[in-house]
Amino acid sequence: MRSYDVGVRASVIAIAILATGCGGSLAQLRSDNQRLSTELARARAELRTERRTAKDLSNQVLMLTDRLDTASVHGPTAIAPPPLPIEVLSPDDVSENGDLIGAA
Repeated sequence: MRSYDVGVRASVIAIAILATGCGGSLAQLRSDNQRLSTELARARAELRTERRTAKDLSNQVLMLTDRLDTASVHGPTAIAPPPLPIEVLSPDDVSENGDLIGAA
């Protein structure tokens, strides 16, 4: 009976070692799969951002080209600067050293 126990015991130990090894590699594969899925999601998000930026830049180039074409057709036009408010100080508002009286 002893030889039978030794054979069964050895096969049970071998199966346990193999199952443990497979379980470890499965866990490793799962963690690698999760890491790669996360990395892929980040890369896709980055690609979407870069495509959106490229599209925005293309639209800006189109608008600026249109402005140049419009300016060349209509000729250069001088745009007057906006009128600015004018304030005149009376001599009573300025002290001898040039500071405003009543200014904080």
